[in-house]
Amino acid sequence: MSSNSALLNHKNSTYFFAISRVYALVGAIIFFLMAYAFNAAASVLSIYLCMFMLISIIGFYRNNYLSLPFAFSIGWILVLFFSTLNISDFSRDVNPITVIICGSCIFINFIVFSPAVSPRYEIGVKENAFTRWFNLYVMIFMIMALANVAISGYIPLLSMLSGGGSDYKNFGLPGLYGFFLAYSNALGVTAIYFYIKNGQSKYIYIYILIIAVFLLFVTRQNVMSLLIESLFVYCICRKRIGWGKIITITCIVLVLFSIVGEMRSGNIRDIARIKSDFEFLPASIIWLYSYSYFNILNLDNLLQAPGAPFFDFSSFSRLVPSFLRPDGEYINVLEVLNFNVASYIYSLYLDMGIAWVIIFSITVNFIGYFIFNKIKKESSYFWICSGSVFFFCFMMSFFINFWLYLPIIFQIVFFYIFSKTVVIRKN
Repeated sequence: MSSNSALLNHKNSTYFFAISRVYALVGAIIFFLMAYAFNAAASVLSIYLCMFMLISIIGFYRNNYLSLPFAFSIGWILVLFFSTLNISDFSRDVNPITVIICGSCIFINFIVFSPAVSPRYEIGVKENAFTRWFNLYVMIFMIMALANVAISGYIPLLSMLSGGGSDYKNFGLPGLYGFFLAYSNALGVTAIYFYIKNGQSKYIYIYILIIAVFLLFVTRQNVMSLLIESLFVYCICRKRIGWGKIITITCIVLVLFSIVGEMRSGNIRDIARIKSDFEFLPASIIWLYSYSYFNILNLDNLLQAPGAPFFDFSSFSRLVPSFLRPDGEYINVLEVLNFNVASYIYSLYLDMGIAWVIIFSITVNFIGYFIFNKIKKESSYFWICSGSVFFFCFMMSFFINFWLYLPIIFQIVFFYIFSKTVVIRKN
């Protein structure tokens, strides 16, 4: 590329960057004017936010699903859109302040981030795996998996299929099971990374083995995180997957998610008390609705509950092994016990209020900006795999706070260890 062409691309990216920021700032000003000057209803604010996010990801991010704003927006569009529908007996209008807090987090994401650091396919540096170290880590994984089964005395999926109940919540070595899940997830992403890099079949076999163990242990969360992180790595290191395949994969995951959910919890139509006019909807859609709408409903309940925030640092508790975890204040504000999620905002507000929600949101967005900028410049194993974790955290931010959840975020520690022992850079 000539110097003149590079300079032109730089000027265009700078101009595009400035326009996207101005659009986000103007969008935020209009939103807060609607909320405070015109006292707009929560449903109106929700629709406005949905339209803002759709225009942003289509206009500025050009449907680049690898960008953090795109990943962040998909879940929140579902949450806010479903909050305007009246398809359940639980349906009601939420307090506008709930939507305002959600909107503040959305605008932080679009103001901090930039289309200029949204990764696409990157060739990256040439890397290979040091086989002895990788084989050692696989052996450690197998030993830990067998140890968890031996200590628990059962395998959750087999126990569930035999009619005894999965009891997956009590499975595993107490206090260390989270480390095992983070380690296994990181090893799975590492396996798919090197399979993509050199095509050796042993890596895909290890990857399938880890998926199988997650299924046997009935940990839907880690199956989903491993699949999403793997797709991110594949799209960065090999090629972008077309929208047709993305939609197909999403539909398959939703169907599998709903099947396992029905096995674990029962009939979703009864649990969510879906109105008779909408019982024709597929179970997978109702599960999607339930894990979207009840998020904002639970958050709304928390914001109106007396006592919170408690200022007890409880938002960090899930980074600590269970046997070291202190008891924090607990209030039950769940609309339905089966749907115990309320977005990443919930635990932050419960801990230290709105100020902590805003500070945390700004912090993780800047860290995400830094990591994705590294991917654009370097595209090495550590930054790509760490980016896949942040991509998952942003995508599932409407669900719970995975940034402060040991089985997910601790993968980055293992990626660093693997980068120093397994990864060999080629000249």
